[in-house]
Amino acid sequence: MSDTVKPKKRWFLRVELAVLVCVVCIWVIKSVTIDIDSTKAAVLKQVVKIRPNSADAHFNLGNAYFDLGNYKKAIEAYKEAISIDPNIPWTHICLAFRYQDLQSYEEAIKEWKQVINLEPDIGGFYLLIGLAYEKLGKWQEAKDYFEKAKEVDPNLSDRLFRYGDEDYDLGHYNEAIEYYERVIRLEPDNAQAHYNLAEVHLKIGDKDLALEEYEILKTLNEELANELSMLIDEHKTQEIH
Repeated sequence: MSDTVKPKKRWFLRVELAVLVCVVCIWVIKSVTIDIDSTKAAVLKQVVKIRPNSADAHFNLGNAYFDLGNYKKAIEAYKEAISIDPNIPWTHICLAFRYQDLQSYEEAIKEWKQVINLEPDIGGFYLLIGLAYEKLGKWQEAKDYFEKAKEVDPNLSDRLFRYGDEDYDLGHYNEAIEYYERVIRLEPDNAQAHYNLAEVHLKIGDKDLALEEYEILKTLNEELANELSMLIDEHKTQEIH
């Protein structure tokens, strides 16, 4: 009996040792990554002290804080960069995104408006303002900016649709959903966008959201609605089996 127990014990010890080694490796990798990012931020803080009037130095420090997940510090650094040079669109863009990360949509909108003052011919920025207004429940303002986005860039919907298809093919389903939803914001009656959005929801198991798109699609395109209905039934059958 002892001859059968000892090999089992040795086998369990090997497994436990392997698991321990993996855990230690993951911890070391994470620690090194955090240390690198922290060191980068520390170095850039010294650069800012040496070059306090450099917008680039403050901008790079903001990026370092963003990498660390410290959005509030990143915002402070970006704002300092803007106070030195307010005419760099990318600084306003990064600041707007960080405000959105913190769900400070009013502040984000202010920055997006600064962006379109500097880059008035890019429709995507108007779209982002509209989406921020949506978060605030200001539907008319959102609609106005969606219309402006289409006016500035008539091909914006087509590009967003293509990006959604590419992400779907790559298995980046959340990104695909985001692109299709943006197409729908610009073109609420785009039946194909509703169909594709429902298809992605089915792919990730969100049947209720797919059914919501089906109900909308019935009012837009009966043929596509029927195709979607069959697709939903097919998924139900697969679940049963």
